[in-house]
Amino acid sequence: KSYEILNVGSENEILHGKTFWELIGQAGHKVHALFPHLCYPIWPTPGTMVARGSSVVDVQANPADVLHEYPDPEILMGVRGFPERSLHGMKEHARRLNELAMADAEFALSLIEVLEWDLFFVYFSTLDAIGHFYWNYFDPDDPGFEEGHPLQNVIPETYKLYDEIVGRFMSAVDDDVTVIVMSDHGHGTR
Repeated sequence: KSYEILNVGSENEILHGKTFWELIGQAGHKVHALFPHLCYPIWPTPGTMVARGSSVVDVQANPADVLHEYPDPEILMGVRGFPERSLHGMKEHARRLNELAMADAEFALSLIEVLEWDLFFVYFSTLDAIGHFYWNYFDPDDPGFEEGHPLQNVIPETYKLYDEIVGRFMSAVDDDVTVIVMSDHGHGTR
């Protein structure tokens, strides 16, 4: 079903009313969800919801004016498609993915400061793309690995960026706030 939702983008009704943030919001808590996967187009939910289209270039928000807080309108729609396989194209794609991660983090951190919340959820998609496109440059056991390749450090540098992002979130919240960092899968040689 997720494959159909991802590719159609408009048949996500199966998720309506069943997401964890909606259930928590329905219990009376203040909740906000930024960029949850497979949640475009958005639907009425408690609190703020912002979602990118996976099959269309669009971002929707409830309330819509929250998008005015996004720091970089040029990258708000996300980084789409496959990188050009030249060295320059691959470097540029990695740069844009990391730029998107930083813009999403800035957006989320600005909203953490101004919104009241009991649960604040943000999904980052770029680490997944980095794993898919750059694994063979990173893993010495990958058949396509070349020692010393100029893209060899893209994955470690991206993880350092995400460590910084998590650190900024940790600094932005009070000591009594629980911060959960999780992934739905890892990466490896295909």
